[in-house]
Amino acid sequence: MSTDKKTTPHFQIVALYIKDCSFEAPLPISSYKDKQWQPEAQVDIKSDHSKLEDKLYEIVLSCKLKVSLEDNTVFIVEMQQAGTFAIDGIDDDKLDHVLNAYCPSIIFPYIRQNISEIITKAGFPALYLSPVDFEAQYFAKKQQVKSD
Repeated sequence: MSTDKKTTPHFQIVALYIKDCSFEAPLPISSYKDKQWQPEAQVDIKSDHSKLEDKLYEIVLSCKLKVSLEDNTVFIVEMQQAGTFAIDGIDDDKLDHVLNAYCPSIIFPYIRQNISEIITKAGFPALYLSPVDFEAQYFAKKQQVKSD
């Protein structure tokens, strides 16, 4: 009988929340009423994580969305959607994957919905962020580090 006990993996969402948010519309919405609504969107999404205490991590998904129409900035939304996760019993390599791919995938639908709601509450037509494949980004980044 072995005395070595393996820790059973544990993963729990403790909280999901908006950490920071700003919305800016430089011109009144009426400035666009006679224009065909075909805006250009620039999206920048980043993920970061920090250890809050033993077995407790905060993952922050940051998004900056800039929407322009005919060389005019229509609006800019900047948001940080965060999650606190209790994670235990996962080896370091798998933990890196969980923190950089799995957790952001959980948070993304919330930031997507919240950004869309802010835009429509400001009076603009609905706009939804395209899905992001955090798994593919994670593995591409790992592959790039290996080849460097």
